[in-house]
Amino acid sequence: MRSSMMLALALGLAGCATSGRTTAQRFTGYPYDVHDEGNRVSGLVCGVNVDYSVDHRGDATVVSGFGSRSVYMEVRDQDGARHVTGSLGPSPDRGELDLVVTADRVKGRAGVRDVDLVAAGDTYRGHYTVRNQPGEAPMTIEGRSELLKLPPAELGALMPAMVNCEGPVGRPVVWGPVAIRFGGPPGYETRAANDLR
Repeated sequence: MRSSMMLALALGLAGCATSGRTTAQRFTGYPYDVHDEGNRVSGLVCGVNVDYSVDHRGDATVVSGFGSRSVYMEVRDQDGARHVTGSLGPSPDRGELDLVVTADRVKGRAGVRDVDLVAAGDTYRGHYTVRNQPGEAPMTIEGRSELLKLPPAELGALMPAMVNCEGPVGRPVVWGPVAIRFGGPPGYETRAANDLR
């Protein structure tokens, strides 16, 4: 009788330990600090509090919710590339999202910024432009190896905001060099540092 009760208790505890609950994962870099709870990614990205729902639809990881405005993004793995598409807000002329991330390149549009970066060691280096504005400025993404290891939900939650960091609020101009880092200790920007133009 006593051994039966012990067996039942052990099975009950084992059942509780394997109930499918996941522990939140933390992802940090400069400038972000987010937590993934399985169906939700939340935290601070470029000075903006974000709270995104995560869903899986077919071959897409869907990330939607709120940062500085309402967003909807889909991340798909296609032919060795990660394709991030969607909308960064209600305005189609300023909210388009179409980024492709590969081991050797990051290219596309996030808001009004177009980026074209090439791998160099553990970084991507290149430039960004602002649609309908003259000029370009350098952009560097450090931590290429960490970026490539990110789960799809984190890639969607981080990439669009990160390539828009260090911009002046309300001024869609080429502002100057942008340097961001995936992985490592968290770094922070003020809320005014990011506006997904």
